[in-house]
Amino acid sequence: MKKIFPIIVVVIFACIIVISEVNGGKKAKRLYKQFYTSSIHGIIQDVTASAGTTYFSINGKRYGFWPRRILTNKDYRFSIFAKYGDSVSKPAHSDTLRLIKKDKEYLFTFKKFR
Repeated sequence: MKKIFPIIVVVIFACIIVISEVNGGKKAKRLYKQFYTSSIHGIIQDVTASAGTTYFSINGKRYGFWPRRILTNKDYRFSIFAKYGDSVSKPAHSDTLRLIKKDKEYLFTFKKFR
């Protein structure tokens, strides 16, 4: 019994990891589809980040995505750079999100989950 207990613990732990990865992948695909297919235009009300995902709210709707800054040699992390009151714009099915801060435009693309 003493030899089997560690094996059982390892198997249970491995199962938990596999289930978490599968559920995490489903959530990522769902968030990606919602974000990619949405036409987003408005003023940011809230910006947060959790487990690699950046979330922002506009008009009470929350969007989650995995941003990547483009067209610059500076590294701007959307979750830190974007603030309440900044504007964002993204047509439906576009791969680029525009962030407008103090009349200056910053472009972000995002990780795709298919």
